[in-house]
Amino acid sequence: NLFGLTIIDDILQLEDAEPGLYSISYSYTDQNGCTNEQDHEYEVLEPLYPQINYEIICNELYFESLTDNVNEYNWFLDEDMVSIQSNFEITFYEYGNYNLELIVSDLYGCEYSILEEIYLSETFDLSNFFVSKTQRICKNF
Repeated sequence: NLFGLTIIDDILQLEDAEPGLYSISYSYTDQNGCTNEQDHEYEVLEPLYPQINYEIICNELYFESLTDNVNEYNWFLDEDMVSIQSNFEITFYEYGNYNLELIVSDLYGCEYSILEEIYLSETFDLSNFFVSKTQRICKNF
């Protein structure tokens, strides 16, 4: 028999359990009438709720995780992993709609994710646009 606050029909149910410390007891009586009991404590952790911030400046994409208590970060742009840091930047040369996903894990390996669609637009390139000092531009009337 299992006993504890989160035991329903001898099954450990954690879906609605509040974060905190819990204990579970297991009681067993063998065919000779001998009884043994084991007590174990466990902790239900607060789930992580990933949040992201990103900014696009020209063709630079800046990412920032706003999530606390993270053990591991995995950033994906479509199917490609682009970083394992909490904050980073990349230069992009291809344009269009992309899925931006952040998967974070806590100290126990539980994973949580957030997915957003972002649009990377082509930037106006002025690198070959200049007027030399010797060239004059005159307006004809």
